[in-house]
Amino acid sequence: MLKKWQDWLGKRSWWTLAAILAVFWTLGWFGIQAAIRPGGASWGLLVGALVGGIFYGGFMALIFRRQQAKYGGPDTSKAIQQAVKEGSLPESAEPEIWLPLLERKRRTERRMVWVGPIEFALFSALCVFLIVTEPSVWFWWLGTVLFVCLGIWIPLWSIRRAAKIDALIDELKAQEADQSSF
Repeated sequence: MLKKWQDWLGKRSWWTLAAILAVFWTLGWFGIQAAIRPGGASWGLLVGALVGGIFYGGFMALIFRRQQAKYGGPDTSKAIQQAVKEGSLPESAEPEIWLPLLERKRRTERRMVWVGPIEFALFSALCVFLIVTEPSVWFWWLGTVLFVCLGIWIPLWSIRRAAKIDALIDELKAQEADQSSF
């Protein structure tokens, strides 16, 4: 189900993606704020969430499309993601196209080994600060646990993905050597 949703979303225009992200942001932010505020929901809160959602949706849609363009467009980007996930190259993988893209992806994964824990440590510290300032709000406790877990999981996941990417790069280099020997 998630794969079908990702495929459908990857083929939409950037403004459709922006609208979908804006709706999710608006509903999520409004729901969280309505749950933790003593006064509950208000029209002002909804308008604020909607404005924030529009900015978030537009910004993230542009970032997603830029990332896809870096990896050769939606189809190539999806094929690379699938190859890294499965650990095997598709038949149509051309070394001259895929090698630079996989090397870029490997650099990103290696960077996430140390950036991920720093990022999530900062988010965890923010949640702890919010717990200290507003101890009655349960949401910050949940955020702290989530961010600590992500700070531990991201480097492990990135190391595993980098190893898979290294294997794919080696396989592509072997293909390239075989092709050049003819």
